Amino acid sequence: MFVACLVLGFKETHHKGGHAISSTTVNIYTVISRYYGGPAAAPTDHVRAEPCPYLPRVRCEVTFHSQIQSLERVRTKKEREIAAAGIRTISVGQYYLDFWASPHNKRQHQHHSNGSHFPSCGLRTDLSLWETAEAHSRRQHLIQPSSPHYDGNASMHPTSTIQRAHHAAWLRNPFLQPLPEFATLVRGASFVASDCHSELMPGQFNRQDYVIALNRTGFRVDGLGKCLHSPPNPEGIVMGTAHGGDKKPTLARYMFVLAYENSIEPGYVTEKPFDGLYAGIVPVYLGDASTLRALLPHPLAAIFVEDYPDAAALGKYLTYLAQNETAYELHRAWHRDFDQAKHIANTPRLHNTLICQVCAWAVRANASVPVPQRAALRNGCVL
Repeated sequence: MFVACLVLGFKETHHKGGHAISSTTVNIYTVISRYYGGPAAAPTDHVRAEPCPYLPRVRCEVTFHSQIQSLERVRTKKEREIAAAGIRTISVGQYYLDFWASPHNKRQHQHHSNGSHFPSCGLRTDLSLWETAEAHSRRQHLIQPSSPHYDGNASMHPTSTIQRAHHAAWLRNPFLQPLPEFATLVRGASFVASDCHSELMPGQFNRQDYVIALNRTGFRVDGLGKCLHSPPNPEGIVMGTAHGGDKKPTLARYMFVLAYENSIEPGYVTEKPFDGLYAGIVPVYLGDASTLRALLPHPLAAIFVEDYPDAAALGKYLTYLAQNETAYELHRAWHRDFDQAKHIANTPRLHNTLICQVCAWAVRANASVPVPQRAALRNGCVL
C-alpha cells in the first residue's frame, strides 16, 4: 500500500494532584493505494483511534483515504479549524517507498529518482517520513536518492529513524487458527514463494538452494507457490484462492512451513514465520534469527536453520518430530495458553505499533529539529 500520513499535534494540559501534566494529540491521515492492499475507492473518511498504552501522554488518531488530494483537503480543513482555536499544529507526511517500485508507478518513480520532484511535497507538512516493509538491499535504488528529501524514515533496519516490526508479529488473537490435530498433518513442509531470484541483488541469497538441499535428504517439501512448484501431491493440496487469499488454512495442512526470507539483513523479518504461528504449525526459519527470536512468544515456537550444521542434520530433526508427537507438540505448547497482552508486555519491540511509533517520533522531532532546518532537508521543497 502507498501511505501518506499527516500528523497534527497539539498540547493539552491536565491537572493531577496540583501538578500540570502536558500531553500531545496526534492525528494521522493515511492514503492507501489499491495496488498495495488498500481500497479501490474510499468515498468517506475512515477514522480510528490508535491505542498506545506505552505512550500515556500521546493520543493517536488515524484517518484513511484512498486519494492523496482528498487527504490534503482534509488536512487543510483540519489545520484551519485548529488554528482558529489558537492551537499550534505539527504535521508529518509519511510515504510508502514501495509504491514507487510498483509496476503501476514506474513512470512516476523515474521522475522521482532524478531528485527533482519527490512526493515529500505532496502534503504541505512540517515533517516528512518515508516507510518500507522491504529489505534495504532490495530498495537501495529508492532509498539513496529519496532520503535527503525526508526528515526521517521507518523500516525494519536498525539504522532507521523508526525501527518497525512487521504487523504480523503482534499475533492478534482473533487470527490465530485452532491447532490442527497431529494425526491429520502432512508429515512434511510447505514452501511458498513467488520471488524466484533469477537475478540476485546485494544481500540476497538463493533460498531455493536451501529448499532443494533439504528435500534431497528425503524429507518431504511441497512447493505450493511459483518457485519450485511441486507436482500434484497425494492429498490434492494447492495454494488457491478458496479462502479469499488467506494462505493459513493451506499451511495448516502441513507440520512445518519453510519460512525462508528473500534477503538476510539485520532486522528484516517478514510475515513468513508468523504465518506458520497463526496457522498453528511450526515455522522453519531462515533469515535474521536474532531478530525473530526476540519477537517469538516462546523460544521453541520456531526452528532455526542456523542451529543445524547442514541440511542433513535439519532433515533428520524434522523427520524425528514428524514421527514423535510428544516432541513435536513442545514446539506448539505456547499456542495452548497464549495471552497476547502478556506477549506484548514481555516483548519491548511490540510495545508500540508503527502508528504509535510515528506519533512518538513526531513529538520528538518537532521539539528537536528547527523548522528552517527541516525545509533545508527537502533540497528546495520549501513549504
